[in-house]
Amino acid sequence: MQYKSHIDKEKFSKLAKGQPFQYRDVVADDFPASQHTMDGVLFKKEVESGVFTGAEVADEDETHIIYRKL
Repeated sequence: MQYKSHIDKEKFSKLAKGQPFQYRDVVADDFPASQHTMDGVLFKKEVESGVFTGAEVADEDETHIIYRKL
């Protein structure tokens, strides 16, 4: 499946099942930091809508979202 967010599949695959992570832990190294906020929002939408099936939102506050690898 083709995702629109810029997640590094190799970084994501190294996470253990059940491991908590943040978007910044799995974003591609070559993706510009200035675009992380908007891409992080896109990643969250992909997770919540089931497009990105390998993670779920585990915890969220006003400034951070913690995901858990499924």
